[in-house]
Amino acid sequence: MGITFKKFYFKYPNSDWVLKNINLNISDQEFVLIAGPTGSGKSTLLYVLSGLVPKYVQGSWKGSVTIENISPMGNLDKLIGCVGIVLQNFEDQLFSLSVEEEIALGPINLNYPKDYVEDIVRRLLLIFGMTHIKERTVFSLSFGQKQRVAIASMLALNPRILLLDEPFSQIDDESKKNLIRVLRKLNSDGTTIIIAEHDVKPLLHMVDRLILIRDGKIIYDGDPKVSETKLVDLGIRIRYPQAKHYADFGDAVLATNDLTVGWYGTAILRWINIYVREKEIVSIVGPNGSGKTTLGLTICGIIPKLTGEIMRKQPISMIFQNPDNNLVFKTVMDEVLIPLLNSKTPNAESIVLDLLETANLYKYASKSPHELSKGEKLKLAIISAIASKPRLIILDEPTFGQDYKSLESILAILDQYSSQFKFGVLILTNNYDYAKSVSDRIYQIKHGQVLPVT
Repeated sequence: MGITFKKFYFKYPNSDWVLKNINLNISDQEFVLIAGPTGSGKSTLLYVLSGLVPKYVQGSWKGSVTIENISPMGNLDKLIGCVGIVLQNFEDQLFSLSVEEEIALGPINLNYPKDYVEDIVRRLLLIFGMTHIKERTVFSLSFGQKQRVAIASMLALNPRILLLDEPFSQIDDESKKNLIRVLRKLNSDGTTIIIAEHDVKPLLHMVDRLILIRDGKIIYDGDPKVSETKLVDLGIRIRYPQAKHYADFGDAVLATNDLTVGWYGTAILRWINIYVREKEIVSIVGPNGSGKTTLGLTICGIIPKLTGEIMRKQPISMIFQNPDNNLVFKTVMDEVLIPLLNSKTPNAESIVLDLLETANLYKYASKSPHELSKGEKLKLAIISAIASKPRLIILDEPTFGQDYKSLESILAILDQYSSQFKFGVLILTNNYDYAKSVSDRIYQIKHGQVLPVT
């Protein structure tokens, strides 16, 4: 039976067609990877399959799509227990107070036996390394920990078809390995798995099939053993772009002396001694929940330090892991123009156009920022931060939702404007390969300390 698309088109209100002439058959128990540049239609395809259209995701369509001979359009109730989805914006799926309650919520609502619920919660907590935080409030967790909870809560339902949108985007290397093991086991036990992902490298050796989408059209459907060069040409993230490295950094824009950070008087990271200079890209690498975001918020002054000293040049801009939290104006143009006008920069209009064009966002200038894809929102948040003329930009997990060409354009923007506006960049990430490609220096979090990587 499986999944079938026939001449299927979809568009959001007031948009052009986002999916165009999709003809696709996915058999039961297939393991499928869907890849494509930012904004190509990957998430939209999963929204359609999940039954979220049109009850929660508004739009128009033509053609047909069926899952086990049921149209998902308007039949969300019929898909419960059959199809499960973990959204790219996974925070929207979290409802409960504690981690273990969140994982148990779905099976309880479906009246699964108590013994099953207790067993599956215990096993998933163990698999994702969350036993020690099972009683923590979900909304007190790091972004990456929240993603693990969202994935575990969907796996607890044991759906016959599992849809995952960017499941590797925020989880650390150990969690990625654990998730891969879980997905392999689920697939071998009969679950159909469809993943939309930018970080394709860990998956190419294990999926049955690779589907590439560009501009809403399927441009490749077949063997996942595709050359690295072809994948990069298509904007697929198989490796990371290399940053330029300057020999003449400017003055320090940040330095800490025996800094200790944490929440409510409890230390998370101690005796931190780091510095960042103008034109320099410095990364701090650590697993989910290790304190990276807490450190960033402390450097910004959003939360108070516990002990030690912070010497910083103002202003400082921090790009949060969820870029929606950085977007405040009505249009894409305003997100860049208003901060630049506030900074009283000469030739503001020409700089705005240059920033938007470099980020490939000028075509959306009159749109609401919230109509963009997650990856496009992140790029917009970055150029909006640059427009405020900061001395330091902090990027919290900047690979989220970004394809190779988007990461390349972000580096080009940082390179051009860090020299012109004299700012430094501090990247907080769990992705060591990315940090190694783009950084002038790297610090690594180990045992509650931030240590230089030589």
